[in-house]
Amino acid sequence: MSRNGATPEGAAVLVGALERDHDGSILDDAVGLLSGMTAPQNSNMLNSAGILKHFLGSKQGNVVQNISKVSGLDVMDVGSLMMKLAPLVMGTLGKQKQSNNLHAGGIFDLLKGTTQAQVQRNPEASNFEGILDRDGDGSIMDDVAQIGFKSLGNLFRR
Repeated sequence: MSRNGATPEGAAVLVGALERDHDGSILDDAVGLLSGMTAPQNSNMLNSAGILKHFLGSKQGNVVQNISKVSGLDVMDVGSLMMKLAPLVMGTLGKQKQSNNLHAGGIFDLLKGTTQAQVQRNPEASNFEGILDRDGDGSIMDDVAQIGFKSLGNLFRR
């Protein structure tokens, strides 16, 4: 997400999606929405496949495999978890955008700050990109997603 938000076009697309489909209201009844007990006002906020395709593209399979290896979860479970968490991640961003009146630059700064905070937790880190690009493919997108999903997974285990 950080990389997508780094370009004016990418930031505009992300802001548009947040304004149109991800206002953060999914967090008001996340359990009800994800269990199917309640329906969202905007069905696009639950478009997990679209969210993942937009941010991970053709790397989605690699991301699932990497998270499976790191977490020890079955590949199918990881895929299912990603599908459930993607709308919550976008909802969280939408709520932050709304609460803090963020525009494209503010969203980018929020995402960048989140990834930098993750790196600061590892003081031995000497190369920001090298640490985040765990699989060495030249893109940190899949690796940042892995970090985010691992953090969210830890949150839900508490």
